[in-house]
Amino acid sequence: MARKKATVPVEEVNTEEKKEQAPVIEADSEGSMSAELVETAIEEEAADIEPIEKKDEGMLRFQERLKELSAFAKKKKNVLEYQEIVDFFKDIELQPGSMNRIYDYLESTGVDILREETMTELDNIPILDDEDELVGEALETLESLAVPEILDELEVLVIDDGSTDSTGEIARKYAEKYPGTFHLISKENGGYGSTINRGLTEASGRYFKQLDGDDSFSEDLADFIRLLRERSEDLIITRVIRRSEKDGKETVRDYAPDMPEGSCLFSEADTPDILTMHSVTFRTDFLREKWRPITERCVYTDLEYVTYPLVRVKTAYIVHRPLYVYRIGVEGQSISAVGIRKHYREHQKVLVHLCCAYRDHASDLCGTADSVIRTRLRLETVMHMKYLCMLDVTPGHFAGFRRFLRRMGESFPDILADTAGSSGFARLAVRSKGLMYPLLAALVRTSSK
Repeated sequence: MARKKATVPVEEVNTEEKKEQAPVIEADSEGSMSAELVETAIEEEAADIEPIEKKDEGMLRFQERLKELSAFAKKKKNVLEYQEIVDFFKDIELQPGSMNRIYDYLESTGVDILREETMTELDNIPILDDEDELVGEALETLESLAVPEILDELEVLVIDDGSTDSTGEIARKYAEKYPGTFHLISKENGGYGSTINRGLTEASGRYFKQLDGDDSFSEDLADFIRLLRERSEDLIITRVIRRSEKDGKETVRDYAPDMPEGSCLFSEADTPDILTMHSVTFRTDFLREKWRPITERCVYTDLEYVTYPLVRVKTAYIVHRPLYVYRIGVEGQSISAVGIRKHYREHQKVLVHLCCAYRDHASDLCGTADSVIRTRLRLETVMHMKYLCMLDVTPGHFAGFRRFLRRMGESFPDILADTAGSSGFARLAVRSKGLMYPLLAALVRTSSK
């Protein structure tokens, strides 16, 4: 069989979701800043940073054990399971909120935690209660790839990430109908990052393009594949169609509107907007060289996929035609209110990973890469502040908001300052050291209505 020109891994993941108990609201719906709430939050924050000489013996044992756990995590390549953490503290009486502090500390040092609630299933594509609707979306995704004139030049890897519905069977039928093009890979559920890692391992095409299981490609796919025949750039940037599920309206987004179509040095590319997973196609060999694996069992890791390689991109090709059709406004997406409330900690983990990657490579970045990545970091830092403001205004969340700001200031002061300088919302949060949290939370809830 001839070597394929492009590889498209299609993600099909487990779409079942656990029901969660609604959190208790301990502040009024307008988020009023009561003296009692502020005092409680400050006390919780102070408990996390008070001088060690003032701590009792139990707190000293807790801190010592936390250091031991951090050393243990390094031996485990910075990946710990929930039960391992619990076992580490089984002989210590933990205070309320201690597990959250343990999570925060480990994740701030780059440790990936396989939490109890995420070890059995991960929901990285929208949850559809109607299986007929789910089947319809899967068919639309796969059918957009079954273009007769390019089947011999295309390799489609359908990654079945432990799905429990019928989408895997649908993919199998395509693999049987087009055996030289469609390939079904079944694996245990590991989340979005695991599908990227596995897809890159299996890919044989010259270019690699990710496609989520509920999205599709436009009618320009055949022209795009033909374009790739003669291309050798590290990165291809294309337009994206954003299709609203509410009213069916489509908008086209161009990520390099002022650039002529064609090849350029990435350092000379004018990309005023952030680059998203939907807009990029990478040369496969370029991705594999010094590949930094995407975090598994975690959502929001499309940010890692699109950001990590940018620190090494030398050449790019601009295409002013839409390729990716991105469905927005789907209930259950990780960027929906429900998804944010469930996965905000994972967003913080990914944000820390991105900040670390930028810090490690900042001195080597070209002007375009530096601008694109810093814009991404500013956006995600502001978004995380807003995600925290979407939670119920409780003393614990209040203290967590202040703790996030403090740790960003300690570990990534330039990024926090850059964020505060570009956003009035972030500036208010930073200058008040998080004490304006109830007011900011009320603003976020009001703007989202």
